[in-house]
Amino acid sequence: MMYDTNPKCIRNLIRIVILLVGTSLLALSPIYAQQTIKFGLHQNKPLNFQDTDSQVKGLVIDVFTHIADKENWKIEYVPCAWGDCLDKLKNGDIDVLSAIGYTQKRHNIYDFTSNPLITNWGVVVTQPGTTIQSILDLDGKTIGVMKRAGHTVAFQKLLGDFNINAKYLVVDDFLSVFRLVHEKKIDAGIVNRLITSQYINEYNVLKSSIIFNPIEIRYAFTKNRHTEMLLSVDRHLSKLRESPNSIYFQAIDRWFNDNKTGSIPSWLIWLICLGIISLLLTSLWSFSLKKQVARRTSRLEEEIKVRKKAEIELQRAHDELDYRVRERTSELTKTNKQLGIEINGRKQIEEKREKLIKELHDALEEVKTLQGILPICSQCKKIRDDKGYWNQIEGYIQKHSEAEFSHGMCPECSDDLYGDEDWYIEMNKKKEK
Repeated sequence: MMYDTNPKCIRNLIRIVILLVGTSLLALSPIYAQQTIKFGLHQNKPLNFQDTDSQVKGLVIDVFTHIADKENWKIEYVPCAWGDCLDKLKNGDIDVLSAIGYTQKRHNIYDFTSNPLITNWGVVVTQPGTTIQSILDLDGKTIGVMKRAGHTVAFQKLLGDFNINAKYLVVDDFLSVFRLVHEKKIDAGIVNRLITSQYINEYNVLKSSIIFNPIEIRYAFTKNRHTEMLLSVDRHLSKLRESPNSIYFQAIDRWFNDNKTGSIPSWLIWLICLGIISLLLTSLWSFSLKKQVARRTSRLEEEIKVRKKAEIELQRAHDELDYRVRERTSELTKTNKQLGIEINGRKQIEEKREKLIKELHDALEEVKTLQGILPICSQCKKIRDDKGYWNQIEGYIQKHSEAEFSHGMCPECSDDLYGDEDWYIEMNKKKEK
């Protein structure tokens, strides 16, 4: 079988191959391929949530969907509990997470957009009829908190700073906190102000005056993986926040100001009419009582003056008592401090005394003395013991004291014993030299 080796034919073939390869690469490029983004979805109405009709909704969903359409991104929602969402974002199992409060600690773990979506803060909800009015009233109470929520961490630190001891019941979501307060299984719960605006009327709970931890809600991405996507979201957010008619402000109106649009219900019209009629009747009645009100007002003003005077006196007495309490507390603090110093000094003296007694006792245990008259031989210098036996003097002393002996020989005894030996005479000559 013969092949055409014409150079022109070969060149045309090469051009066709290059064209096919280039077309394939172009088709696979990000410009033409739709990028899929995994979006972590946790239940946090009205920011992001999955409704009963399985539709994904919320403020951050509306805004991010608009941005995704502009950038030709495909969104894949990944439902997860709050704690699991944080772990998935950190590990890269999802690309982006929203309805997340910005903190410096989280900034070290995730990449955040520069532009916030909305500001949120923590709220304490309680049972109706409760006496809880401030954080000081939470001492000894059981409080429901959501696991790994920023408001949970901030509130626990706040109570710790005030030395308030409370018991915490940790749950997976804010709705569980509402339910536990509603069922009176806990005394109070920590939620955020946005979710409170959505569910406060669905549960028998009371929104307290305790608010804390203002925080910005932003989009967060897996660390160091989606820099271009992060910049794109920030760019779109900046434009959306500049335009009052943008999808951003429309979403805010939709989720937080629903009553601004739409027709007026018929029941509301009837209610307004009844209100006007009642107002007219009340005006006529109030006119007839005007003189009586004036007289009573005069008497009340006199009573108010008396009460204000009493309140001033009471406040003065309270201030004086408070001053005396602070002064006495200061004196007691100084006295306690001085007593502490004296107690420590006495403890040190006692420790030194105990140490000295121990040292003396140990020394006494080590000391053994020889007392009385010792019978000793005038010739061999042996000592007779209590049983009548004669002992070498060194053995007797070692037995009856802590002393030990090492044997040697004095010069006189050496001369008597070895004086005639040549080696001994030679050794002495060397010493003399």
